Amino acid sequence: MSEPALVQPRYLGRFACIGGACEYTCCSGWAIQVDKAHYQSTRDVLLRTPSGRSQFDASVSRQPSGVATDANYARIALRPNGDCTFLDADRMCSLQRAHGTQILCNTCAIYPRSHAQFGATLEVGASPSCPEIARLLLLAPDAMALEAGDPAAAGRTQVLQLAIRDDPDPYVAALDTLREVMLGLLSLDVPVATRLFLTLYLGDRTRADFHRDAPPHALDAVNAELDGWGAPGRLEALVGLYDQVVDASAAAVVGPQLLLELVARFLPHLGKTPLQRWVSEVLTGAGSGGAETSAADAPPADVAALFARHRQRAATLSPEATAILDLAFANYAQNYWFREWYLKSPDLFAHGRRLVVRIALLRLLLLGHPAFPAAAADPEALRALLVRLFYTFSRAIEHNNELLIAIEAELDARGIHSLAHLVFLIRL
Repeated sequence: MSEPALVQPRYLGRFACIGGACEYTCCSGWAIQVDKAHYQSTRDVLLRTPSGRSQFDASVSRQPSGVATDANYARIALRPNGDCTFLDADRMCSLQRAHGTQILCNTCAIYPRSHAQFGATLEVGASPSCPEIARLLLLAPDAMALEAGDPAAAGRTQVLQLAIRDDPDPYVAALDTLREVMLGLLSLDVPVATRLFLTLYLGDRTRADFHRDAPPHALDAVNAELDGWGAPGRLEALVGLYDQVVDASAAAVVGPQLLLELVARFLPHLGKTPLQRWVSEVLTGAGSGGAETSAADAPPADVAALFARHRQRAATLSPEATAILDLAFANYAQNYWFREWYLKSPDLFAHGRRLVVRIALLRLLLLGHPAFPAAAADPEALRALLVRLFYTFSRAIEHNNELLIAIEAELDARGIHSLAHLVFLIRL
């Protein structure tokens, strides 16, 4: 096989803070998983001295035999404030400072990068669960401009998604083409809600023929659909179709309120986390001042009132605030289609629905937060609030997607899986 090419979003090239001092909390508040190889190498190095042995014994613990795997062999202990025990007082990694980057476990050496390989192409993305990645991703106009680079620049890699480019399965073989189409639609100079609608419309038009178990000729139907989109005036007509698709039935508007109901219902499952505090503040309409809260502290949610407040705030957004939100959500959507391959979903429509649910949740949590009205009038404050929500949300769902799974199941149970239903979520 030829040397893999490196393809990465532009924002990753601006990020060079692995194990260094940081004002954020990448090394705090979550369990740090240690792979077997780096558990052993760290143990060998630290056990050479009595102080090192004491530090290792206090900081690293093996996973139970029935749980341990080569990738999840041990965990690094956290201090009471959530910090990694290897952080110095100046928030530098003491392991990296003393022994270099090679001693770092895969989690610390690779995060926030993520790797995938399609044929001979190595793809490098990054997770918005890192605050600095969230800032660069959400706020930079060229954040999702893909670039080719030197594979050596990828650093240590851990491929989490792998596919063969000439796979006989048409669902796999079309990966590059369809991601390019989706990223193109999400780059159009129209409101972000219209861009999301176009991605869902393509998924809706193709899901009968193009899906995970599609026959070899399934690509013909996709190509025919895309050829039709290239006809003069066709794309403009599809943009105009957005406002005509909304189903006027009462059932179609249940989606947004259902999300609020589920967020309130699942509040206890979020634990005492930053996301739990954020949701509590949305439900109560009052900030916690950074204090820990519990589900019991929040009164029963008045979902109708919460949704009415959301719609009022959305209707009064200034053009500047709308532009900031459109850029953030468009970049987030492009990152989703690039990093999270649709191969894990049954069809393009289902994959698009997962994104729309995330964006709807993010908009509800953003506009519903007590700090939002003041932030909406101050561009820098709005950008800061956006970054804080996105990395808080991403960190929670990337490590425990129970809420998203429950939402998908509930949407299916209530029959909320048509394009018309999802338009209401897009319009939030």
